[in-house]
Amino acid sequence: MSARISRVEALVEVAGAALSLHLLLLAVFRRYGLPWIEFQLSADGVAPVLLVLLALLAYRVWRNRGRSDRSVEIHDWWRPGRWLDGLGFPGLVVIAFFLLVFFLFNGYGGRLGGDGVINFIYVRSLVIDGDLDLTNEFAEFVPAKFQVIAESARALGKSPDPSNEPGPALFWTPAFLAIHWLVLLARSFGSEIPADGYSYPYVNAVCLSGLLWGFVAVVISYLACKRYFAPLLAAVSIGVLWLSSTLLWYTVQEPSMPHATAAAVVSFFLLAWLRVREAPTASRWIMLGVAAGLVLSMQRYGVFFLIAPLATVASAILRRFRVRDRKFPKRWWLGAVFVAVAFLVAASPMLLYNLFYSREGSFLRMGDLGGFTLRYWDSPRIGEFLFSSNHGLFAWTPSALLSVLGLFVLLRKDGRLAAGLFLTLAAGVYLLSSTWDWYAGHAFGSRRLTEAFLIFALGFCGSMELLLRSPRILAALAMTMLVFWNFLLAGQVKRGDIPMMGTFAFSDASERALRRFYELAGHPGSIPANWWFSWKYGTAPSRFDWIYGHREYHNLDVDVGAPEDRYFIGRGWSVPETSSDGATFRWSSGGESTMLFTLFEPFDYRLRVTVEPSSHPDQSRQVVFVSVNGHIAARLGLNEGWQTVGAPVPASFWREGLNEVELRYAWTIRANEVYGVADDRQIAVKLARFELEIVEPLE
Repeated sequence: MSARISRVEALVEVAGAALSLHLLLLAVFRRYGLPWIEFQLSADGVAPVLLVLLALLAYRVWRNRGRSDRSVEIHDWWRPGRWLDGLGFPGLVVIAFFLLVFFLFNGYGGRLGGDGVINFIYVRSLVIDGDLDLTNEFAEFVPAKFQVIAESARALGKSPDPSNEPGPALFWTPAFLAIHWLVLLARSFGSEIPADGYSYPYVNAVCLSGLLWGFVAVVISYLACKRYFAPLLAAVSIGVLWLSSTLLWYTVQEPSMPHATAAAVVSFFLLAWLRVREAPTASRWIMLGVAAGLVLSMQRYGVFFLIAPLATVASAILRRFRVRDRKFPKRWWLGAVFVAVAFLVAASPMLLYNLFYSREGSFLRMGDLGGFTLRYWDSPRIGEFLFSSNHGLFAWTPSALLSVLGLFVLLRKDGRLAAGLFLTLAAGVYLLSSTWDWYAGHAFGSRRLTEAFLIFALGFCGSMELLLRSPRILAALAMTMLVFWNFLLAGQVKRGDIPMMGTFAFSDASERALRRFYELAGHPGSIPANWWFSWKYGTAPSRFDWIYGHREYHNLDVDVGAPEDRYFIGRGWSVPETSSDGATFRWSSGGESTMLFTLFEPFDYRLRVTVEPSSHPDQSRQVVFVSVNGHIAARLGLNEGWQTVGAPVPASFWREGLNEVELRYAWTIRANEVYGVADDRQIAVKLARFELEIVEPLE
């Protein structure tokens, strides 16, 4: 029996590993096909595969039920069937949150935004060129807004120095290098993917690395939090904090920024500190020194995270002096040397880069300390940093406020730990609010505290534990509201409704968020009818209010793009637009579009549409296939330019009440590929008018 169970468990784990590997390859090569992989999933196929993977993991957890943690021999750990022996339900919850974030990343995120371009060229130069001289990267890849860096460097006769730390590039190098080998292998099979380090697989590899390192931060935070809180509470709380904090943006939308990767390093550092507090062995102190060096290699402003361990060192010294340990000074100095060496080795990428590539040519690069880093040291912008709409910590991320308040709950469990975390956060707020750009430039929320995820996680678990003492529905409601707020805020930033730098009115943001929520959920009084309508016709539930019950008598003439088209527009349409001559229209969006309308009774109709097809690089002719209530009604070939085309549709295709006309297109193309604009919509045609005219019977 046990052998059979072992084979089943091994099969489940191998299947899960295969699916995971394929999903990772899909995320990297999502704009290209792999010639040697026959089973190539589309983006739409990711969700069901993620559900299958989650089901396999759930089955494995179910197999683990009732077992004490099986000890696995050192020679046995690699065997399938043993990989997930320790996985329990809380661990499954953490993985489920990751699969959700991976789905968001694959469908909606992963790009080089802001300083992400600079961080990307570090790893590109390191792997492809074998150095950190960014001269050719600035000439070949970096956009115009950053070229001032190269120009100022040329004036000094040096290579460009963007002042970003090189640490994240080291953490992304393994994935970048693996993808480079895969691209070279693909090219040997006939692929045309450029192997220059700039093409989409390389960009996707760096973005995927940022996502995976962000998940490492979540896992480490879970391991730390379950020391003080129930494992299931820790798993759910940390997952909710991920979805409701800046870490979501920097793992999904801009993973090429250093924050998600730095959050993993800082979390590892703080976990190492917790282990030192429990049992201060020499090996743990050395590991803490290594982690401290890595923290500074990621972001120099992360120096404030060293405060809590330094307080632990001071406490240990005082304790030893009180007991008059005569051997202590000698042991302490010897240990301090080992820790310092470990720190310097881990920080060497930053130190050496500063020495050989920075403008100053010094290890610490302190030239901007007074003018930038501590510009407002005597009057830090703490109020603005915490509460302003210009990326204020609590204003943008209410879950951070709950996290800080939750540290008071941690005071009762471990007073010194909570005090150390309070002190660390206070120092971070002072330092970051003293900088010249305390608002962190173009950013989502207070991005420079994303790295403090583990600290916020411990506090957030404390708040959730306190809320669960009242009716649990309150805690669930609070978590849900925090997640929805963060998602809706992120959506507004992505659409440009909220500036990435500068102040704005939260009342406007709240109104837009409420409107967006209403679009997604529909009017509560119309549930479940509007949800059924949304499922059947593929539209937002809010469209139900305009379409359902609106009656049209006989002939129909819709001026598409005008306000009145809201009574008829189904799925697959972009926002209304106006041409230079004042005519209104909408672009199609995706491979099919629909019109929805209610008819008084069926008649023989002539259907006409006024359309203009999109341009195509190959001059391909567009063909529109028209279906009425599921019946194929017409095939319309389109020429260039605006035109009115149509076909008769018999009464048998129509019905009294709600009708659906579907337009399916022979091809779609990204707008930026044919019009040279920053627009990645999949378009096919412009629609300006939609008409139905009763065909009068012949006398």
